[in-house]
Amino acid sequence: MRTKNTTENEAFRIHPALIAILVLTLLLVAAAVALYAAARDYYHAMRETQRLEAEYEAVAARNDKIEQQIADLKTPEGIADMAREELGWVLPHEEAVNITGLGETESSLSLPPAVKSGSVDVPASWWTKTLDEFFGYVPPEVVNRYNDNAIPGL
Repeated sequence: MRTKNTTENEAFRIHPALIAILVLTLLLVAAAVALYAAARDYYHAMRETQRLEAEYEAVAARNDKIEQQIADLKTPEGIADMAREELGWVLPHEEAVNITGLGETESSLSLPPAVKSGSVDVPASWWTKTLDEFFGYVPPEVVNRYNDNAIPGL
């Protein structure tokens, strides 16, 4: 009988190395599950920082263009150009000519369009697209509750 019991026990006996591998695998899975939320939050914060940096660069470029326009308007030539373009004024030795049918052109004095939150695309590589899917990152959309022309609260 002893031989029969020992052979049955040996048949159901699991090798210690297999037990160690199973325990290690379970610990790694538990660690991954426990750390996923923190990694997701970190990734969302990193992507939001990238989005805000891209918007900041767009706003800084707009501000530089406006500052250049202001510097141009501080010169006598800039004032004369503005008077010609915006008001149609001419100097005594000049002749005014209106040309139509060329289509609309952007005035050199018009302000660059304002940068709205969420309007700047952040460059993304293949790995950021993959991580966006893995961590469920969706860029925030701008919710405009008011008409752009309306003044809120009035």
